Amino acid sequence: MDKLKLIDTGYSGDRFFLGRWSSSSTGGWAFIVGMGGGTGGSARLWKSGNLLIEFDGNAIVKKYDTFKDTQLAEQLAPLAADRPALVGDRAELMIRYFGPGYNQPVPAKIVLTASDFEFEELGSMKKRSKFSLPAREVVAVRTDIWLPDPDPIYTTQTIQFARDLKKIGGPGGKKLNLEVSLPELVTLMAYVSHPVPAR
Repeated sequence: MDKLKLIDTGYSGDRFFLGRWSSSSTGGWAFIVGMGGGTGGSARLWKSGNLLIEFDGNAIVKKYDTFKDTQLAEQLAPLAADRPALVGDRAELMIRYFGPGYNQPVPAKIVLTASDFEFEELGSMKKRSKFSLPAREVVAVRTDIWLPDPDPIYTTQTIQFARDLKKIGGPGGKKLNLEVSLPELVTLMAYVSHPVPAR
């Protein structure tokens, strides 16, 4: 396991190891030509990779797989299913949030309890999003945003809700675009997959 420390995401579990990295093996050129002339440039082409290793009861490797971010939901489903539901506990996630019109993500906090989902934007904007809603109104977590320069730690995710967040202090619409680590993503996926009964 020492050889895997460089890509260790910090996921804690007896049955799984979860790794992530970002690498570049090629560069690329882009040219734009118009009536007034042209411009161009070069840059490294980055891609992210993920590794999931499953162990048996004797800590022997049962299976392993490397995969792209587009396969996160499918590959991390067993980890989310392995997580117990929040009952009387709370989970606090320090994540990064893409607000409407933001060029860069800003710090934000999510607090999860069995009954409620709370979100608070911690950036320097004058009007920051802050809201709370019942846990059952958190509908899905999806990887539907692709960034050209992937982060070796964070992955970009969308959380879908059952109602317009603007009415309760959030941004307009029914979704949040976030950057989360893989352990945080597993926590969010488990939260959605263990719904609580309506009150």
